[in-house]
Amino acid sequence: MMEKVIEALRAGKLVIYPTDTIYGLGADALNSKAVDLVYEVKQRPREQPISVLVADFEMLYRYANVSQAQKKVLEEQLPGPYTFILEPKEKMPVSDGNVGFRIPKHWCTKIAKEFGKPITTTSANIHGRETPSTITELRKTFRDRVEVYVDGGTLSGKPSMVIDLTTSKTVRG
Repeated sequence: MMEKVIEALRAGKLVIYPTDTIYGLGADALNSKAVDLVYEVKQRPREQPISVLVADFEMLYRYANVSQAQKKVLEEQLPGPYTFILEPKEKMPVSDGNVGFRIPKHWCTKIAKEFGKPITTTSANIHGRETPSTITELRKTFRDRVEVYVDGGTLSGKPSMVIDLTTSKTVRG
């Protein structure tokens, strides 16, 4: 299954995968056409940034500028059900500015590890609607717009808490 997921991501296609909270809609976070597809399929307004999943701290520090104070917070809280907004080292197609980074305490980080770069980790739903909790429901919603569906059973968690480390404010949660 992992080979199919990586193959789809490399081809600029979409995947749905389980996380520690809910199902995520994944694409190559550095490929602007793939990110455009995420926005299109979710019917999400472009002015709303999309968070990215990274494999580990090494990958996080490769893509984000992190101060010593931020590093302390990140290493106390991650891996876990948090998204931390940080300044990216280079502009990423998922945002016009700062980017939300996640390292879940879940095997899904292996996808980013195998892929070798960040993937999008936005809730697998149509913008403004509930996120389906099963692959069966997700297939009905997205049909063939998504290349690979990874079944992680019924997921009915809530989205990650979002903390902006550039302003020290909680955005969600």
